[in-house]
This record gives sequence, structure tokens and C-alpha cells, in this order.
Amino acid sequence: MIKKILASAVVLLPIFLFAQNEDDALRYSNFNTIGTARSASMGGAMGALGADFGALSTNPASIGLYRRTEITFTPNFYLDNTTNTFYNRKFSGAPRLNFNFSNIGFVVTSLNEDLEGRLRGRRLSTRERKRVKGWMASSFAIGVNRQMGFQQNFELRGVNTRSSIADMFAANSQGTDINLLGLNEFLAWRNYLTDTINNDPTQYVSYVPNAGTEQRLVNRNKGSINEIVFSYGANYNHKWYFGGTLGIPRIRYTQESTYYETDPLDTISAVENNGGFDSLIFKRNVAVKGSGINVKIGVIFRPSDRVRLGLAIHSPSYLRITQNYELSLATRFGNNYFAPQTFGDQVSFNLLTPMRAVGSAAFVLGKKGLISVEYEFIPYTMARITAADIDFSAENEAIKNKYTVTGNAKLGAEYRVSDKVALRGGFTYFGNPFKNTLVNKLTGFNVSAGLGYRVDGFFADFAYVVGYRSQKYYPYDSTFTDPATTVTLTNNLLATIGLRF
Repeated sequence: MIKKILASAVVLLPIFLFAQNEDDALRYSNFNTIGTARSASMGGAMGALGADFGALSTNPASIGLYRRTEITFTPNFYLDNTTNTFYNRKFSGAPRLNFNFSNIGFVVTSLNEDLEGRLRGRRLSTRERKRVKGWMASSFAIGVNRQMGFQQNFELRGVNTRSSIADMFAANSQGTDINLLGLNEFLAWRNYLTDTINNDPTQYVSYVPNAGTEQRLVNRNKGSINEIVFSYGANYNHKWYFGGTLGIPRIRYTQESTYYETDPLDTISAVENNGGFDSLIFKRNVAVKGSGINVKIGVIFRPSDRVRLGLAIHSPSYLRITQNYELSLATRFGNNYFAPQTFGDQVSFNLLTPMRAVGSAAFVLGKKGLISVEYEFIPYTMARITAADIDFSAENEAIKNKYTVTGNAKLGAEYRVSDKVALRGGFTYFGNPFKNTLVNKLTGFNVSAGLGYRVDGFFADFAYVVGYRSQKYYPYDSTFTDPATTVTLTNNLLATIGLRF
């Protein structure tokens, strides 16, 4: 033991390469635009209905249906509760409450008064009305839509009879000289979770043999993806509506992760002259900032007063992301305590998210109601990670092998109780982005309900959205451990206040 400590004092510190991998690609590509309370209450199925600020991040042609200038803002109260089952032990983390604004927007609309006047000022036959053609209105919008929230308290506990995290560190270290180890593996070697064997500096053994450790992982996640939108669109003859959005997504994400292993029954034997393993505490703090750009174009066609059809294409988002890391590891073997070894660094990389295609349809049921449907096509295999000084070919290959093409399906309905009051409901199903569902799976759905109130120049919408997410989650490499089954219940309470003039 003394020999190893002395040796580590003179060894050169490795060049630390942090793990920007397929998990990062999914985290910043898998989102659900929250937007306004009306949109949320109808399951987000607003792509063919239009005149809703939240839909500008889904189908920009929505802006073509505006008839008046509008200001909106949407406060949102969010609560989540996550339960994990890990090696037959169920544990719930502390509920997480958050307040945010899911939408702030301003739309300026200009009507073609000449054409509108010709339609309004005379009683025209159907044939005469068809002759009045042209651009009826155009609108410009600027604002922010919230696309994803990362607020979550996450905790799992269980006795792993298969492995210790030290086994993963040892396996990842094989064939690599001590001076070239990655940061995690170097910390494991430095704090005696692993060591070289047979006088070979590239062969390693785990110092936590026979498994049977009690493992605990505590995550505290915060942050969001908010998209600044600049949209422009127009209305041609009240039949065709066109629009485009320049989106600037901004990412803020932090994770405070603490992983514990203990041997409470003292069943793990000593290796060499080292005392038997007692415990380890591995901490990983990550702070992420990023921003980028994307373009969305859309069209809505109204073949009749009762039917609207929508289509939108989203370009990939080009994101520049900076991650700050801080890792530390402390271990105890018998009477030997190895104090925390802490290292930190910063790395920047580029992420290209998948493109998206959104198809939608709405059916107006007289003056009393409507039904709207929408499907969002997402090829997650298109995501790519690049950097000028790091080779991400292995990570990009993992993206193609791990993820698949999937989609999100949305359904919404509205019933007008009176000229001023409307009741709404919606359902959203989120497709699984993983190819092998036996190893990884992430699915979920939202159920929503809402109420709208409108008078001339003012409107207020309210929505309550309950979400369910189920996921297989591995505390470390799936080669060495079984997954935890993670179930998250989310609650969003939104209120949109708007002025029209």
C-alpha cells in the first residue's frame, strides 16, 4: 500500500477526457414543447389549428392564422416524484417543486385592409368571393417557449449481487497504462478500488471482489431548454397559411450526483495486504451551458371551414455546448481511509440534433367544438457529436446502434360551453427512442385538461397536465449491473394570460 501511494506521487497526471456520449445526444434532443396553457391542455396538438404562440415551435404556419396583435405569458408550477426499483428494493426520492415561465410572446399582425374590406363590405356570391384573392394578413412574432425541464430528485438503493462499480473501473482500465487512464479510472486506481497486477502497468484487478455491496445513487437535476423564437408568416386567401421560425435554443443543466457503496455485513474479503472494503463515495457534479440555432418551416391548408391540414419540417439544431466537471472519490478499507481525490475540468463540443417532421390535422365541429391530431417523426439516429480536438467516432457509432426512429402522437379536443368559455382535453404519447427495448426503454404519456375564457381584447387559459414516464436506468455500465426501473410522475399547472388589440 505504501509503495503504491509513493508511486502515485510521482506519476504524471493523465490528460482527462470526459464522457460526452450518446446520453448527452438524447438528453438535448428529446423534448416536449410546453408553450401556452391552451396548447398544453390539448396535448400539444396545435400544429393545424394555429394562432397559438406555443405552436410556433411546432408548426410556424400557426402564425398565419393570427388576426390581431397579441401579448401572452404563461407561468407554470411543476411538481415531480420519482420512484426507483433496484434489485427488488423500491425507493422514492423527495418530490421536486419548481416555478417557471413556459411561454412569453409578442405577435404583431398586419391585415390587408383593402382585401378584407372587399370581403366584409358587400354581400358577395360564392363565385365573387373566390375572385377576391391575395395575401390577407402577415404577422411577426418574438418570444420564448420552454421545450424541456430537467427538474428532478432521483434516488435508488439496492444490494447488487453481481458487481461493484470497481469492477467496471477495472474493466475499463485493461490495456491502458496508468499515465493514460481516463479520469474515473485514474481516481479508482489512486484510491485503491483497482490496482495493477503481475508487475504489468496495463493489467488491473478490482479490490472489491465477490460483489454483494449495498449501492445507493442520489441525483439532483436542475435546468431547462428554452427556445427563443423569431417567426414570420402570412395568410393567402384564408386557404393557405405559411410560416417560418428561426429558433435559438438555450440549454442550462446541472446535475449533482453522489454514488455510495458499502459492505454493511462485512462479507467482502481483503485483497493482498489491503484491509477489506468498507465503503466508497463517488461524487460527480456537472454544469452545462449551451446554445444554438435551427430553422422551422410550415404550412397549413384549409380545404373547407371544417378541415385544416398542417405540415412542418424542423432542421437539426446546431448546438455549442460547454460542460464543467468536478469529480471526487473517497474510499475506506478497514482502518485505511483514502481522502477524497478531486479533479475538475471543462470541455466544449458540438451537437447536431435530429431533424423532425410534424404532420397534423384539425376538424371543426360546427361552432361548438373541434378535434386535433398530430404526429411528430424523430430519427434519433441522426444525432452527431463533434469537436475540433476530440474524436467522437465511437460515440457517434453508439448513437446509430443504440437509438432508433420513433415518434410522438398527440390528440386534443375543445368544446365551447358558450361564446366566452371553452373546455379542453388532450393526450400525448412519447415513443421509445431506444432500439433494444430489452436493454433500454423510455416511454411515457401526458393526460391534460383545461379551461379557456375569452372576451374582446383579453383571454385567460388554464391547464393541468399529468405525465407518466417509465425508464430502465443503469447506475453504471449495463455489462456489470441490472437496471433500475424508474417511474416518474409529473404535474404541471399552467395559466396563460393574453391581451389582443
